Amino acid sequence: MDNKFHFRNWLERENKSKQTISKYVRNIERISEEYGEHYNKEINLYHISNPEEIEDIKMDYLSIDKFRKKNLRFHREYSSAMSIYITFLRKSEVNFIDEIKRDLDSEASEDDAYYKEGAVKQYYGKRYERNPENRKKAIEIHGLSCIACGFDFEEVYGERGKDFIEIHHVKPLSTLGEEVVIDPEKDLVPVCSNCHRMIHRRKDNVLSIEELESLINLRK
Repeated sequence: MDNKFHFRNWLERENKSKQTISKYVRNIERISEEYGEHYNKEINLYHISNPEEIEDIKMDYLSIDKFRKKNLRFHREYSSAMSIYITFLRKSEVNFIDEIKRDLDSEASEDDAYYKEGAVKQYYGKRYERNPENRKKAIEIHGLSCIACGFDFEEVYGERGKDFIEIHHVKPLSTLGEEVVIDPEKDLVPVCSNCHRMIHRRKDNVLSIEELESLINLRK
């Protein structure tokens, strides 16, 4: 993973000036080159995501005589750049773990058991998506290609992907106890696994098909 782009974006979010951002980004590159040359191997600090590993490199780099005897200003700037980069990595690590927890919670929220008995909430009924009769009718009506991105499992995976597609229930439900009559033509659509996950990735902001298509089109 190359962290350079993410590091630059993080510095922007931290309201650093363009000059400061350029200096930090450039100094990390220079340290990578110098440290790699010293040990006669290719080293790119932007390919290291473990903050403890960068901390060790920082301590080693600053202890090496030829680097320690550098102009004092550069020595301080390099030390500062690595400290900032370490802070970025530590915050990214925490945010990444939090993001995973949110993703798992969003997945769990698609099941009826997620909600406490008697609670009335809007949710998307996975049991209706999993119902084989609903799935069969939806596929007969809409086909096997993802309605959002056009992905076809058989085209990519051959026989293994034949007749496979996930079904998404497009309307939120507001009751757990009562069975709902499903119209496969209006209420269910075929989506690939990636699009289905992105639709449900935020339990409090489930995307419509149109919203998902807009996100996809923005990247083209």
